[in-house]
Order: sequence, then structure tokens, then C-alpha cells
Amino acid sequence: MQKSRITPESLKSCAKLALLLMLLPTWANSQANGKLDSNFIKASNVKIETIRKRDGKLIVTNPNGSAGNLKVSIKQIRNHFGFGASIGYDQLTTVPGYAESFLKYYEWAVFENDMKWPSTDPTPNGPNYTKADSLIRFCKKNDIKVRGHNLFWNQKEEWYPPWTLSLDSTAFKAAVDKRINDAMNHFKGRVEHWDIVNEPIHGTVLQDHSGDPNIINSIFTRSRVIDSSVKLGVNDFNILVWNSADDYVNRIKSMLAAKVPVDIVGCEGHLGNNLNQDYAANLEKVATLGLPIWVTEMDFSTTGDTADEFERLMRTFFSHPKVDGVMMWVWWGGNKWRDDLNSNVVNTDFSQTALGDRFLKLRKEWSTLDSGRTDASGSFTFRGFHGKYVVTISDGSIIQTDTLYLEPGTGSKEWRMSLPKPVVGIGNPGPAVAAAPAKTLLIEGMPVTFSREENMPLTVSLFETNGKYLGTRIVQPGQTKVAWPSLPRGYYRYRIRSAHRVLKEGMGFNLRD
Repeated sequence: MQKSRITPESLKSCAKLALLLMLLPTWANSQANGKLDSNFIKASNVKIETIRKRDGKLIVTNPNGSAGNLKVSIKQIRNHFGFGASIGYDQLTTVPGYAESFLKYYEWAVFENDMKWPSTDPTPNGPNYTKADSLIRFCKKNDIKVRGHNLFWNQKEEWYPPWTLSLDSTAFKAAVDKRINDAMNHFKGRVEHWDIVNEPIHGTVLQDHSGDPNIINSIFTRSRVIDSSVKLGVNDFNILVWNSADDYVNRIKSMLAAKVPVDIVGCEGHLGNNLNQDYAANLEKVATLGLPIWVTEMDFSTTGDTADEFERLMRTFFSHPKVDGVMMWVWWGGNKWRDDLNSNVVNTDFSQTALGDRFLKLRKEWSTLDSGRTDASGSFTFRGFHGKYVVTISDGSIIQTDTLYLEPGTGSKEWRMSLPKPVVGIGNPGPAVAAAPAKTLLIEGMPVTFSREENMPLTVSLFETNGKYLGTRIVQPGQTKVAWPSLPRGYYRYRIRSAHRVLKEGMGFNLRD
């Protein structure tokens, strides 16, 4: 029998587990009683440390010399956990400040109405995805992931195109099948999730109009055939509060038993003024399904400390191993479906609320920023939250930037990175050049204006919107154009720098689109 070896790491793990067991009763009582106290925070932090973070090791090689003592900086630019909110085409295109405010707080988007069947198919003459496509372009440009919402909404007839309600059962099923084919094919590869049937336990519109009691199962199966990569989900309300959790779990269990491809369980977070209810207990009921949980459409009204209530919610969800994301529904004071809701991070004029202050504080607490130097062997270790990082390594004159992804898993994740060989002219000003320095540079015809002080070569580096490094071009003094013909049309990040500093960088640069 192999003997276990006691290590400092195992002792730390035991200590964390012991602390967690000591604090769990107090944590549960604090959650149920609606309190945000120090014991609740400590207990949630222990769980978060275990389930949301991982060790990483960067191994650097340097063709220019020693790999030791190289400067390393890592900055998290996306969290693996989904922090998102709803957006709408009309607000995005007509309200100044709306887009900028959304991007300040969120990394995932769900469209409030613009992908729903009545919005895309108001007549039987074919779908119109103009608004939804515009929102997806905005999200792609800004590295925002999208949840598709929704393919069908089962609760009430008013959530269906009016023309479908007068069809006989055969024609209605044909319309349903066309909706599946049109939408699933059109958005294939463009959304991460699809709420295939919204509110399946609170209505029977699909069953009633089709005459088919198993139509929901068929819709899931058909959707999977069309798009095998997207995550298919159900979504319903009164799950975390009130009394629908048991019915919801039983319904999903029956679908799974019938081999229906359900990948994600959505629990609508329309919590109203019911934050004193033990939503953690209902969350545990849903967790017994073993599927990833997304808290969707979250908003609430409370007469207590709104920021404390919000932090208690977020800590409950972020410290739960089955919850993969939280999507806010009401986040802007200018768009509320009920006047009493106060879950917004910004007011109507986009000034930040106390809840917004708290949210950014939590986002900062739950992200990783680190720096240091490689050891003698060229290694740099860190512990960080799961997600996407921009990593920069430098030996003082040569700089390399790329992205790394620290996904959930066991053990330490390793990456290998290498400094490039030096480019002649970079890092050495050389003799003065008579030509006047250009202040506007055309990158594949797209103008970028910047302050150029040094009369010496510059570098232009391009990255995908998610931060992945694509390459670097040299720009000589007086040169006004740089070509990148191998890149496809779309959106990119760019960075223009001299040997001494970054002159300009930007995100969402539109290249030949």
C-alpha cells in the first residue's frame, strides 16, 4: 500500500477544510436570516478560495540570454464565472452612456427581447434578425459572451407571435419546427447558451397548441441535432424563492431520464422583496441535479441595506460549486419592469449606486493582478481566479504579451512562453531621421491617431478581442501605413509602442468590417 506524504500544501488544505466546517453552521444561519456578517464572509471566502482559484506556473524561455530574473506581470481580463446582465437594442442604439456603462460592469449579455420569437417573427413571412445581429456584433467587438434567450416561452400565449395562435395543431408544429431551424442555424456558433424553453413548469402553451405532450422534449432533441456545441438550458421562476423548486427539479429529472439533452439549469432571480427566504436551501435542491446552474434575470426590491443584500446574494452564488454565473435583469435605473425594484448598479443618469460600488468592490476582490520576476530556472508561479489573463514578460528591452486561460481543474496549470528575438532598430534610437514623424497611422486602411515623440522605429502589435497575441509589425519613421493582409475581417485589439513606452492601445478596432 502506498503511504500518503504530508506536505505543506496538504496541511493548508486540511486547515481550510477545518475552518470551513467550523464556520458552516454560522454561515447557513446568517444566510437564512438575511445577515451579512463577518462569519458569513469568512466562510464564503474559504469556499471561494477552494472552488474559484487554482495555482498556475509560467515557464519562460529566452533566446536572447538567461530566462531568470525576467519581469512578469499578469492581469485578469475575464472571469471564468459569468458576470452578466440584460441588454436591449433600443437602449443600446439610442441612450448615450448605456453601452459604456454595461461594459464597465459585465462580461456576459442576454438580450431582453430581441431574440424572442415574437420579436424576430412578427409575421409568418420569415425571421428578421437585424436587431439581434446588431447586439451580437456589439458583444463580439467587446469580447462579451452571449446567452441566447429564448427559443420558446411556454408560460402565456402573449409570448408567441399572434399569427401562430390561430394555427391548427399541424400548422403550429410546423411553425415551431421552422423557428427551431431558423434560429438555431442562424445563431449557431454565436451564442454560448440557449434557453430552449423558458418557464416550462408555469405554462402549457406549446403542449396545448401542438396537441403533443412531449413537444418540449422534441424541441430540445431537435435543437441539439442542429447545434451540438451550444449549451441547451431550461429557465424558470419562483425556484430560489417561493415553492417551485421541487416541481422544477422533478421536471428536469424526467427530461434527463428520457435522454433529453439538458445542459444548464436556469433559475430566474426575480426575487422581489423575498430576500429573507432561505434561497440557499432551494439552490441546494436544484444542485442535486448535478448540472451547472445559472442564476438568470436577477433583480429585487428590498427595504434593507441594498448593497449588503446584494453582496450576500453574490457570495452565496459565487461560493457554490454548481453555480456558473449570475445574470442581472434590472441593472440600469432607466429600465425597470417594476417601479419598486432597486437592484440597479447605476441610476437613470448612469451615476453609480451604492450597490454598484459594492459590485465593483467584489469584482476587484474576485480577480487577480500579480507581478514579479522569474526564478533562476525561468519559472513564475501564482495563484489566481479562474479566467483569462494578459501576461507580459520583459528583459528590459524586449517585451512579449499573450493571453493565458486558467480553467477550473486540479493541480497546477502550466504554460510555456518565450521572448522573441530582438528586432534591429527597436531599442536603439540610432541616427536622427529627417522625415517628420507620422501621428496618424493607417492599419489596413483604418486610421489611428496618436502622439509620436520619438523619431525612431515603432512596433504595432495586434491581438484578438479576447487578448490572444497575433503578431507585431515594425513602423519606420515617416511610415504612415502598415499592412496585415492575412487577418480576416472583424475586431481586434492593438498596441503601438516605442522602445520606451506604450504610445496608444485600443480595443474593438474594426478591421475591414
